[in-house]
Amino acid sequence: PVEGNLDAAVWTSIDGAIWTRAPHHEASLGGPGYQRMNGIAAGGPGLVAVGYDQLSETGRIDAVAVVWTSTDGVEWIRHQVDESEGIPGFRGMGGVVSFGAELVAVGSDDTGGDSEAAVWTSQDGARWTRLTDDEAVFGGPGSQAMGGVVSAGSFLIAIGWDDSGGDHEAAVWLGEP
Repeated sequence: PVEGNLDAAVWTSIDGAIWTRAPHHEASLGGPGYQRMNGIAAGGPGLVAVGYDQLSETGRIDAVAVVWTSTDGVEWIRHQVDESEGIPGFRGMGGVVSFGAELVAVGSDDTGGDSEAAVWTSQDGARWTRLTDDEAVFGGPGSQAMGGVVSAGSFLIAIGWDDSGGDHEAAVWLGEP
């Protein structure tokens, strides 16, 4: 587990060569514990970043999935995705992609014991709906997690890991509308 207080941070660039750190606003990028942005996509009001907010500094990471939205990449608004604050376990988003008229985020949830892959969708970047858990797709024996997602034509490809065979191995999920 991470110790201390680590806040999310954003850098912007006009040309990709020179980067400037966006101003830190404690209400949107900070807080007690650990806030982490894992992925970003164009969508919603302009940009949507996904990650998690660590809720406690116990022997395990208890966290909730969080998204941040921005119209300009400098000022960010934080949105908690689920209402599970206080429930022990980790729920976090690892990647996000714009797919048609929706945003799709992938990650994991270990509140039921073993980690299971998780997928959320949003029309606006602020309000998210988690897809129903399908044990055959997102779970199974052992633990699974998705860490990134891309669109490929009419399909989504998510990458992550699966240890259902006893070893920590790479995993790929293919999704279609």
